[in-house]
Amino acid sequence: MNDMYVGEILVEIAEDSHGGFIARTYNDYVFGMRKLGFEVSATVPIDDDDLDDPPYEAIFTELLNGIRLALARCCLFGRMKVFNDGMVDEEEWKIVEKILGELPNEYFEITPALTKEALQVEAERDDAFGRFLDHMGELLSSQQKHEGENITVGEALDRQEKGASQMRKIIEGDE
Repeated sequence: MNDMYVGEILVEIAEDSHGGFIARTYNDYVFGMRKLGFEVSATVPIDDDDLDDPPYEAIFTELLNGIRLALARCCLFGRMKVFNDGMVDEEEWKIVEKILGELPNEYFEITPALTKEALQVEAERDDAFGRFLDHMGELLSSQQKHEGENITVGEALDRQEKGASQMRKIIEGDE
């Protein structure tokens, strides 16, 4: 583990070019050197509904969690140090500082245990997406069985839900 520990990992928070926020390794600064050749980042967009009053605390919390897990998935073991390079205005940065102050000291350590956790979360997301794709494939396949009928995927989902609901009623003895 000591051989893999890179030390301080500088993480900059900034506004991105699309109106959201990004947390990224500073100037590709990893392993104590600049211009390593890659950047680790996490981005949180601001929904159109939130443009007038963005939920900054939720955005910055999601951003910090995202960069933390991204660093862990890249096996960059070290201590994350978050800073403002002037890319976030003073009021928004106060919110980030509040969040940083409330986090436990261990939160900033990127460790092999965190890597394992991050990879498990990623595997669960991949499994869920795979199940979704299987489900969509079944829907599209069932739609093709009725060639003369032209329905949307949404209509097929509605039909399937109605059928599943009827099956639950039969199984539970409600019908």
